[in-house]
Formats: sequence, C-alpha cells, structure tokens
Amino acid sequence: MTADADLKHVWLRDIAIQDCVVSAKVDGGKIKLDPCRLVLNGAPVNATADLDLGVNGYVYSVALKMDKVPLAPIADTFSPTNRGKYQGLILADARVKGAGITGTNLQKNLGGQVAFTFTNAMLQVVGPKTKVLLVPIAALLRIPEITKSPLDWLAVQSTIDTGTIHLTRTEVQSAAFQARTRGDIPMANVFTNSR
Repeated sequence: MTADADLKHVWLRDIAIQDCVVSAKVDGGKIKLDPCRLVLNGAPVNATADLDLGVNGYVYSVALKMDKVPLAPIADTFSPTNRGKYQGLILADARVKGAGITGTNLQKNLGGQVAFTFTNAMLQVVGPKTKVLLVPIAALLRIPEITKSPLDWLAVQSTIDTGTIHLTRTEVQSAAFQARTRGDIPMANVFTNSR
C-alpha cells in the first residue's frame, strides 16, 4: 500500500503546519516514510523513516532535520499552564539506525549521530530537584543568580556506536553561568541505568 498526503495548512492550537508532504509505503511489516517534510511555525522540518516491524524487536533507520523551529508554540500547545515560559529556536540533525528496543539490543545494534541546539532561548530549568544541586553551588560561589537565570543556549552533539554514547560536545549557558562537559556513556543492559 502506498499513501501520499499533501496538506497546505494544519493548525493545532499555537502550532501551524504548512506545505506538509508525506509519502508512506507499507509492505507487510515494513513501513517507509520518504519524503516527510513540512514547515513548522515558519521553519523547515525534514524526516525519513525506514521501519521493519515484522521482525522481533524491530529494525529501524530514522533521520530528522529541524532548522530554527520556534519552541514557544510547541510548549504553549502541550503545556498551556506554563504558557509563555519557554522560548527559543530548535535546531536538530539526527540519524539513528538500530535493531531492537531493549538495552542489550541497543548495546549491540544502535548507531548514529545526534546534534541538538536551543538558541535564543529562555528555558527555566531550575525545579525542586535541580535546586538541591544548584543552591549549595550558588551559595559557595556567592552567585545566587545561577538558580534564577534561565538558560539561553544549550547544545549537544553525540555519536552512538558499539554500545557507547560519545558526547563530543555538551554545553549550557545562561546570563549567569556557562557549563561544558564531554565524555562517553556506556549503555547498560537496562538502558535507563546507563551512567
């Protein structure tokens, strides 16, 4: 089965989608989306997916590219109680391939690269759990602004292979501080237990 969609305008609360073109091919348990492109609140989004759901654990190849997609309409639509609290632009470029969805299969089969950036942002990320860490640091450094200053920039670049997530660049920045880290995260058999 092949299905094509060409939508000129679609709205969901504050989200506006224009010029959406999707072509889907289904052959048994195999699903292929190519192309899948649209304009999301004035910014281009392109994606492809090649899925085989007919095998145990699934086989997949997914790509996504977003260029300066506004965060505010998405956040306001899905979290109306926090309306206006999140602003900025999303840039993403991801290509991921794998087989299986459990930790052991992800260790053996997951590969790809992910780059993600928030820019011109206003992200208030200091909640109760984060304050436990930041309040003592702010007091020690005598910089109370750390706990109140929203993030205005965040960037993550990583590659995934041979059971390891390689963080090549991870940076956060606000008016009060800047932090960087990099390194490897070995995937655990239970993925959420990865350290």
